[in-house]
Amino acid sequence: MVWKAFEKYLLPNWQAGQEEFGFDEELDTFHPHSDNLRIWNTVVDELVDRIFWDHDWALTSSHPEVMDGMEEELSQTLGLDDYFTNRLPRVTPEQVAAAIAEIKNWKLSDPTG
Repeated sequence: MVWKAFEKYLLPNWQAGQEEFGFDEELDTFHPHSDNLRIWNTVVDELVDRIFWDHDWALTSSHPEVMDGMEEELSQTLGLDDYFTNRLPRVTPEQVAAAIAEIKNWKLSDPTG
């Protein structure tokens, strides 16, 4: 699977860059059964960069609290003010507990009448 993605999305770009950057013997002989872990690491990193070019996944996997609602001052400072379209409000543990208690007391009507 990685090899097909490499062939389709990366190899043509690397081959096109050979004139500008020179030939890479390792890359020219690289194949799906290669045991060269360093070049595999390069291939996978390049593929990740192509798919996840904005690196949101890295930020939110190491700092998931960012998705909980970034302070407006911080998002403006980072130039992300228009980036967050679903800004969640910050809440205290007490507010969460009160909301859960209220939800547990909801009385649902019978849709069949």
